[in-house]
Amino acid sequence: HAAVHGFMGTVAQEFGSWRLRLLDMPRDRAWPLETIGRLAEGPRGATLAWRGGQWFGQVLAPVAPDAAGQGASPYREGGVYLVVGGAGGIGQAWSEHMIRTHRARIVWIGRRPEDEAIAQARARLGALGPMPRYIAADAADRAALEHARDAVLAEHGAIHGVVHAAIALLDKSVAQMDEARLRAGLAAKVGASVRIGQVFGAQPLDFMLFFSSLAGFVRAAGQGGYAAGCTFKDAYALHLAARLPYPVKTMDWGYWGGVGVVASGAYRERMARQGIGSIEPAAGMHALDRLLAAPMPRLGFMKATSETVRGGVFELIADAQVSLHPPRFDSLAGTLAQAAVPAFPGNATQLAIEAEAIDRLALAVLHAELQALSLTAAGTAVPRHARWLAHSLRMIAEHGTADAPSREQAWAAWDARKPAWLGEGRLRHAQVTLVDTMLRALPAILRGEVEATAVMFPDSSMRLVEGVYQGNAVADYFNEVLCDAVLGFVAARVASDPAARIRIVEIGAGTGGTSARVMARLAPYARHIDEYCYTDLSRAFLLHAQDKYGPRYPYLAYRLLDIGRSLHGQEVEAGRYDLAIATNVLHATGDIRESLRNAKALLGANGLLVLNELASCELWSHLTFGLLDGWWLYRDEALRIPGCPSLAPARWAAVLAEEGYRQMRFPAALAHSLGQQVIVAESDGVCMQQRPSP
Repeated sequence: HAAVHGFMGTVAQEFGSWRLRLLDMPRDRAWPLETIGRLAEGPRGATLAWRGGQWFGQVLAPVAPDAAGQGASPYREGGVYLVVGGAGGIGQAWSEHMIRTHRARIVWIGRRPEDEAIAQARARLGALGPMPRYIAADAADRAALEHARDAVLAEHGAIHGVVHAAIALLDKSVAQMDEARLRAGLAAKVGASVRIGQVFGAQPLDFMLFFSSLAGFVRAAGQGGYAAGCTFKDAYALHLAARLPYPVKTMDWGYWGGVGVVASGAYRERMARQGIGSIEPAAGMHALDRLLAAPMPRLGFMKATSETVRGGVFELIADAQVSLHPPRFDSLAGTLAQAAVPAFPGNATQLAIEAEAIDRLALAVLHAELQALSLTAAGTAVPRHARWLAHSLRMIAEHGTADAPSREQAWAAWDARKPAWLGEGRLRHAQVTLVDTMLRALPAILRGEVEATAVMFPDSSMRLVEGVYQGNAVADYFNEVLCDAVLGFVAARVASDPAARIRIVEIGAGTGGTSARVMARLAPYARHIDEYCYTDLSRAFLLHAQDKYGPRYPYLAYRLLDIGRSLHGQEVEAGRYDLAIATNVLHATGDIRESLRNAKALLGANGLLVLNELASCELWSHLTFGLLDGWWLYRDEALRIPGCPSLAPARWAAVLAEEGYRQMRFPAALAHSLGQQVIVAESDGVCMQQRPSP
């Protein structure tokens, strides 16, 4: 299917009078037919994909000039490498690089019998080190490729890496192209790529490498077959990367003017007029080395000779930049995953029964109050509460309205049960108190007579809400699970490096409910804490922390941070921290993916993100925090639990993985029914941030 998109992208470029949209739709889920016709125009010939309730488009993000690979090179001294299409231009350039620098033993696989040109190329490289061997075989033929593999294994005993370098450009407009020409162009990439996966996938390789082209993104007029093959190759390599136990990498090359069918002076002149220069072998191999040493599956590389280049690939460049944050320590995820997690100390079943009773009576009061206000249909509330009202009516409808009590009856039932919920030591005390306060003020809030914030924070006090976040068994349990994860990380760091100096950042620390617990638990490791960066949106919270915690914890630093924005221009330093923690913060941002990217940018590779977040959309939170404007800031509704900014655990895991986090864990998974979750994830060190204005 990817090849179809690549081919039709060039059709869109060649037939400008056609209205042509390329959509990548799921096979087994409903399509958003009502939105397809209203999609905004993007770059012509580009694909939009519908995934998980959201539309996505491919973009290219420049890699920061100083970003270097983080890992060791996978190349071995004297290693054995099989190159499909190795006798071609870029294949030869890579072979020469490997022979010069690693005395590699290279085997070329090509379709045609060895001719004089191939013999001369082998002799030239043989003067530099081990001479490449040439095997004539059609790589798209499984039996032929298996025979070649067995011959190499018989001679060398191992194959350390496989490279697909075959290219068949065959430029032709769609109108002038026949099926045979299209098939010939596709075979070198589609057929050979699939056979490489089948024949070498089970081999214990160090890496598998695919040479592709930015043509799969640009999909330029006159390159239909080439764009189709490259788009397929890119997609298939990602497919293999998700399934094979070793790295599978793709290099999407720009213009190489010194090799192959595009080496003519006329072609170079044509590209120069567009501001595109020719990649030289040394620069190309340097870029390739960076890709193989970095935790990225693919990289594009091109040479621009003018800052004013427009069109083609440049239409797809995002207003963002990728940086690679090097690791300060080895991954600790395996060690941390073995840590035991204490069970919730209370009676979770009793809590669930009590919560059901509270919700049932609170919902009856809500229904009665909305009826009294004549707010019984979506769209009847003032705009700022429209989303809140729509979700309220959905919940009321789901629970049935046939036997709804009157306003007086609803309040009487609520008031009759409330004293039991507020009794000494009751776990729901703080929630019930807050719900009761907001429900009594609900008519005035919905009529616009009073601000919800004024009711929830009387005289700017936190007294009504602080008990929701701490001082009750549920909140305290999840805070302790978070603290255990933090302490486990710190202990593992010190065990692996007794001289470790650890940097921690807390996102949205607020009044310090989480901070106080974490710092108290860190006391045995105080000399190893280089910095605990206390951040928030408001400087008032920083001053509060400096006054309350500063005298006891000299390692504290205080910085303003809006995690919903790029770190550029903010007070925190990207890549500085080993551990980032946040309690009920990230869900309160407009775009959870962007917030996760910004949190990741705080960390070096192998750094840990530990979150304490809502796990469900409970009625009490809808009746309280749901009345605040900030509850509805989110724009990525498809990712959130309906009616609130929370993400379900499975959605957190999926989005974290898509944003390059790995080793996700939910240490309190057995207690998610209590409405909270703790999430632990490790950064791969690849960070994308919005670029500052030039």
